[in-house]
Amino acid sequence: MNETADHRSIQPDGNPQVSWLVCSNCAEPVLRIALQSCLNQTFGDFEVIFVANGEQHCRIADMVSAWFADDVRVKVFSTPIQGLTFSLNYGLHHARGDLIARMDSDDIAEPDRLAVQVEYMRRHADTLVLGTAYKVVDDEGRLLRTMMHPTSDAAIRRALIWKNPLCHPSVMFRCKEVRQAGGYMGGRYAEDYDLWVRMCSKPGPVFHNLEYAGVSYRSTGGEARGATIAYYSQAGTQVQIFLSTFNILWLFGALISWIKSLFAR
Repeated sequence: MNETADHRSIQPDGNPQVSWLVCSNCAEPVLRIALQSCLNQTFGDFEVIFVANGEQHCRIADMVSAWFADDVRVKVFSTPIQGLTFSLNYGLHHARGDLIARMDSDDIAEPDRLAVQVEYMRRHADTLVLGTAYKVVDDEGRLLRTMMHPTSDAAIRRALIWKNPLCHPSVMFRCKEVRQAGGYMGGRYAEDYDLWVRMCSKPGPVFHNLEYAGVSYRSTGGEARGATIAYYSQAGTQVQIFLSTFNILWLFGALISWIKSLFAR
């Protein structure tokens, strides 16, 4: 275990401050690397909620349990229901931390990611969703580029009409507020975008992105990354918001998402 005592502060109820939330329907070597990066943090007060899903959920859960049999911080759950949206909500149900740190099963968290994000959330109690910049890496972990998103709440809200300005596996959010918003409700490939759009209804500075790159994001990972269906899902959410608000900008946003889908893989 890699802990820094200065960052560790046990909650009065004995629960960890942070719950990592990781889901997967496959047990490839990159999954173990991703989970290990969650454990190798300079901030120590956390748990890892891992949800295995799909046809191989029992095998995946058994494998992850064997990998980390001696680490009580890793909590393994499984469900035969395949799909990220259900698994994320299932994990949220079991999470004990006030803060949720999202992570994809094929990415790599920086060792100080939790320390940086927890400190920001502690100093900015009105921020509900905190993302970071991210490094795009290839299958060998070589840096391809670093991606930045708009940082301020106002800029993120404006960008949401046209695209998703928050890198989901980099995000930390306040569990209570996301549960109150209904958790993840989006389609198969727009679960995070749909949640951010619904969070926009809350007043005040809900969002922020750090310029710090907290995660290495595999360019070839995940079936939804850069996929046509991902843009279709996003367009569907944008059309729904247009129909409920009649704000024509959301319809233009849906059109842009549809055009992007034509050039996606």
